[in-house]
Amino acid sequence: SLYVKGFLADSESVLCDIGTGYFVEKTPKEADEYLKRKVSYLEENCVRIEAQIAQKRKDIDMIGNVMQAKAAQMQSQQAGPAKSE
Repeated sequence: SLYVKGFLADSESVLCDIGTGYFVEKTPKEADEYLKRKVSYLEENCVRIEAQIAQKRKDIDMIGNVMQAKAAQMQSQQAGPAKSE
């Protein structure tokens, strides 16, 4: 999308982008209310997604630590018992 500053010739109604290429005609007040709701919705989703990302990072760190511990355990088991002939 490209947004440029402009002036309205008719300020009684505006076209409001509601997504996927669809536009609806609204009064400026209705458009403002709609866009405020949309911004609020997106901000709430960002907060929720950021929390999910933080949890996923913790999970990844925990998995990495377990893998390192298992690798160290395997190395110590391989190095420990020596066969005598």
